[in-house]
Amino acid sequence: MRYWRLLLGAILVITALWIILGEQISGISSDAVINARLSTLRTPISGQLEMPLRAFGEEFDAQETVATIKPWMDGETAPRATSMDLVAPVNGLLWEVLAGDGEFVERGQDIARFMVCGSALVTLSVSDNVYARLQVGQAAQFRLSGKSKIYDGTITRMAGAGAETIYGNLAVAPSIKHLERYDVAILVPALREQPALKCSVGQTGRVFFDVRPLDWLRQMMR
Repeated sequence: MRYWRLLLGAILVITALWIILGEQISGISSDAVINARLSTLRTPISGQLEMPLRAFGEEFDAQETVATIKPWMDGETAPRATSMDLVAPVNGLLWEVLAGDGEFVERGQDIARFMVCGSALVTLSVSDNVYARLQVGQAAQFRLSGKSKIYDGTITRMAGAGAETIYGNLAVAPSIKHLERYDVAILVPALREQPALKCSVGQTGRVFFDVRPLDWLRQMMR
């Protein structure tokens, strides 16, 4: 009887270790973050900018007026009386203001950036060993930090190591740790479709690529 108890205890310990390791090892990335594309508003002419105070995160519809500009050509001593509307290039939230009211701006100068909520995706980094067994189109799962709900997704981009340049038009820049690993992005439809998750850029979580020991239990609890 004593040996059976020892055997049973050993089996329980091994099973517990298998579950713990399986849950942790397949939890690939702790630096996963909800990201989104940015769209930049640029002025088509030189002139004096007129832009009221705008709140960070203010929502704009495409073609909605953001500011106006009075043309001011070289050699002129003052801006012209006529003005041109500068409109939002997309439906989105005001992410960054790059020029101020009353400022003289040059043709092609960046005026503001807008976050496109409908382009939300999850960006993350993984080790080279994990990266080697991934492929575009592969299934993945995303879980927000502090939450238990799992969202299904698919790998949509694999940019590899040193992928800093591809983040120029994304809202959240990669960390130094991220750039030391291999860049991956996943598309999670719920982030674009569910109102509660839309525009939740900056929230962090974990991404899972492999089957985990307790996935059967999670499926039952959904």
